[in-house]
Amino acid sequence: MTFRPSDLQEAFFVPGNHAYRVWGYGTLDALEDVLRPGYFGGTLLRPGELIYVSARRRKRAGDPAPGEIHMVLLMVANVAERGGARSAPAVRLVQDFGCPEDIAQPTLVSAAPVHAPAPVKRGRGRPPGSRNRKNGALPAPLVN
Repeated sequence: MTFRPSDLQEAFFVPGNHAYRVWGYGTLDALEDVLRPGYFGGTLLRPGELIYVSARRRKRAGDPAPGEIHMVLLMVANVAERGGARSAPAVRLVQDFGCPEDIAQPTLVSAAPVHAPAPVKRGRGRPPGSRNRKNGALPAPLVN
């Protein structure tokens, strides 16, 4: 298949000195096809913008069904100018989130719970009112 501009949607715009957009794109194309230079040809994508993509993994030999859904984050690379016209944008893989089915797969993190150490209390000098005490003596009681 090919790129479908109607499936590319702006998720949000981040204003400021270095404004950029974050996009969302869902396709039945294989991830390898989406990563090819020029796949997003003729769009308004600018260098540095991010695209969350839901694509298909390449079907493995012997799989009866098409590839599973695969989530990735892409960044638009610098677009070369050719004779005053912009070339089709290229993208690079920033983060591979995997598939929803990957949740059941074992991870590199151990199954044992990790306990955070107790916070260490660090005082800032003496407690209030202790500066008037000498050698640990208690203050004199008030007499009426």
